[in-house]
Formats: sequence, C-alpha cells, structure tokens
Amino acid sequence: MKRFRFALRGLEKVRQSEVDRAYRKLAESERARRSDEEELMALTTALEAGWGQVARTGRVDGAALDAEANYVGLLRHRRAAVEVQLGERIAQVEADRQQLMAARRELKAIERLRERRYLEFLQEVMRDEREQLDDLGGQRHQRRVAA
Repeated sequence: MKRFRFALRGLEKVRQSEVDRAYRKLAESERARRSDEEELMALTTALEAGWGQVARTGRVDGAALDAEANYVGLLRHRRAAVEVQLGERIAQVEADRQQLMAARRELKAIERLRERRYLEFLQEVMRDEREQLDDLGGQRHQRRVAA
C-alpha cells in the first residue's frame, strides 16, 4: 500500500520552529515587562514611604533634609526611567505578539495544505482499490461465463 508523503514537510518543520521561537520570544518579553512593572511598583512604594521621614522624627536637620530630597529625587528619576522602559517593553510585547500571530498563520496555511493533500491521497487510494476490486470482479465474471 502506498504511504502518504507530504512534499512540504521540511517547510512545515521550519514554520513550526518559527512558531516555537516566537512563543519563546514573547514569553521573554512578557517576563521583562512584568519585571519592569514590579520595579515601578516598588519605586512608587519607596517614594510614598520615603518622603517626609525626616520631618516625622521631630527634629529638623538640614543635612538630613537634603539627603532625603536627594534620595527622593533619585527615586523619581529612576521611576521616570522605568516608566519609559516599561513603555518600550509593552511595545516590544505587542510586536512579539504580532510576530507570533503571523508565524502561526503561516504554519496553519501549511497544515491546511497538508490536510488537503492527505484527503487527495486517500481519494486516490480509494479509487485505486475500487479499480482493483472492479478488475477482480470482472475477472470472476469472465471465468463464470467461460465455465
């Protein structure tokens, strides 16, 4: 019996590896985005907790106020940088998601083609079997008539 062979199997494997690679890249960019979000939340919490600590102690110290202002300024600067980086990460996640969708579409097209070719193969096999059965039936009929 004939075996089904898909001529584009190599291309299908390549497309599958592209989908796998796109999944990994999306997961990596999602992890980076989550990390930036966590850092942003931590910086926001530190800003809320850090401002006004010197005034709560009850004594006024100019050097401590300056140190606190510098600390809060650094936190704000870092938070602004992380916000920009988070925006870039979000854009990267979306780009990676689009790449994954495109790779999946290409793979799906190859899979549909393989399914169509397999159905054609099955029809061909069934046609060949029908022809063989018809030939056998015709040969039996000829033997019965000749006998």
